[in-house]
Amino acid sequence: MNSIGERIRELRLKKRLTQKELATRVGVTPTAVSQWEREENEPKGKHLLKLSKELDVTVDWLTVAIKPPIQMLPESNVACVLVSFYPNVCAAGGVGSCVDDEDKGYAAIPTNIIKGRNIDDIVCIVVTGDSMEPIVPEGSIIALDRHERVIKDGKMYVFKQNGLLRIKSLKQTPYELIIQSYNKSYDDEVYNLSGLDDFELIGRVFWASIEV
Repeated sequence: MNSIGERIRELRLKKRLTQKELATRVGVTPTAVSQWEREENEPKGKHLLKLSKELDVTVDWLTVAIKPPIQMLPESNVACVLVSFYPNVCAAGGVGSCVDDEDKGYAAIPTNIIKGRNIDDIVCIVVTGDSMEPIVPEGSIIALDRHERVIKDGKMYVFKQNGLLRIKSLKQTPYELIIQSYNKSYDDEVYNLSGLDDFELIGRVFWASIEV
């Protein structure tokens, strides 16, 4: 399977799905699936994520044919390393959202951005919403380091607030937490630290894979 179209077709046939059945599951038209397989178009954003789930592969395997995952690639000349990827766990801007999901895949991130981080602390998830545009558009895959849980002003973090998973830029004063979006359409959120009960810092975002 050398191309994305060939991989989609072969995986679909292995699951004994028609183009129409796969289209229904992914939320597109049968014509769209046909165009993917003929390579007249490519799945993107949420449709790519849904397609990879329905075909039981990761986004990276589907798009770049990455083979079975390994725990770690320590060699300095290796271009990418595979880290845990939860395609149905979303960190959102705006109102925020969280989808609990047990399906774990693997995503490839450049080795040169690891910079001494522990592979076991790195997790990739998906961004929904437009509050972090134009830096991190909706559909981006982000990598976060769960070991970095001390707020550094202006850095981007994933955190859980009132049960919802969010991605924002954070600043902290002695008395307040300031939550900021990159999209200027969203106002800053300011919380008194003494009243910030349901808040958990998950990790700092240090890399994003975006469509341009």
